[in-house]
Amino acid sequence: MIELVEDYQLVYGIRTDDPEGLFNKIRELLAKGEELNKEFKNKRDRLLNEKIDVSAFQIWFIENYCNSIKILNSNPQYQYEIAQ
Repeated sequence: MIELVEDYQLVYGIRTDDPEGLFNKIRELLAKGEELNKEFKNKRDRLLNEKIDVSAFQIWFIENYCNSIKILNSNPQYQYEIAQ
């Protein structure tokens, strides 16, 4: 959650004891109108481009088990090549 809040701004952390902060954030987002959709699409695309596809990685890892362990031990960066 911290990464989604601080690095990607895809979610907002608002304390439960701050209802006015919640309403202010809602008003702020509503004021952006259609621009909000574009903004969040760009943020989402950035997140997806910077992260690996965990499902694809797990499938590769299981299908290639024992070799997958050897490959990752010798080249940990390989995970980024198979799961993009």
